[in-house]
Amino acid sequence: MTKVVLTLLGFLCMASSAFATVNLDFNIDANHCLGNPCVSTNPVISYAGGAAPLVGSNIQVDNVFATSTPLNSGQTRNCINCIFSFTTGPATGSWSWGPVGTISLVGGIDLNNNGILDAGDVPANTTIFSGQFGFAVVQSIPGVFNIIGAGFVDQKNTILTNYFGLPNGPNIFYAGGFNLSFTAPAAAGQAFTSSSVLSGDIANTIPEPSTVVLMGTCLLGVAALLRRRFAA
Repeated sequence: MTKVVLTLLGFLCMASSAFATVNLDFNIDANHCLGNPCVSTNPVISYAGGAAPLVGSNIQVDNVFATSTPLNSGQTRNCINCIFSFTTGPATGSWSWGPVGTISLVGGIDLNNNGILDAGDVPANTTIFSGQFGFAVVQSIPGVFNIIGAGFVDQKNTILTNYFGLPNGPNIFYAGGFNLSFTAPAAAGQAFTSSSVLSGDIANTIPEPSTVVLMGTCLLGVAALLRRRFAA
């Protein structure tokens, strides 16, 4: 029931802001290796305690899948050497964090699906998306921790958006959310550093340009609701 409630809350902003039913889903299947020969990504999720932010770095993203896009809908394209990073805002309670932080995905995407990055692809070491954090909530289960609610807004690389026929420009923002599982030797609210990232995904929905301000306000509202529900 908790997960259902959080899912509904996480997408409340999208519904309230008249979003189109267009989605990009970036799959996280961590503890894999990048490239050939195999190179470990050494993912890290950490929290220093108190009001410190939740920080994630070196988290591998494996591919992107599109649904209901104007072009190339239903296609999955490999994300090559793609690294997901985030820093939330300050802690707002035990296992909850608010705005304002940062989020990004850097790497390359094999859009022509030939196994290498070449002409027409998103080049290596490109910022695929970057943006601002809205909120994050972690649920602790014995032995495993789950970021079960996280919201952000971002802007995307034009090669990627052009491939899927999506809007882009200085006033075009995307709404996002992600979930992520990891292990950590800590109880709720305690400082920790974890190098064991399990799996997750990052989902984006494309808003109308006029909804950006409403979307940001809504993210703050959802963060407040989540904080009251999950604060220890």
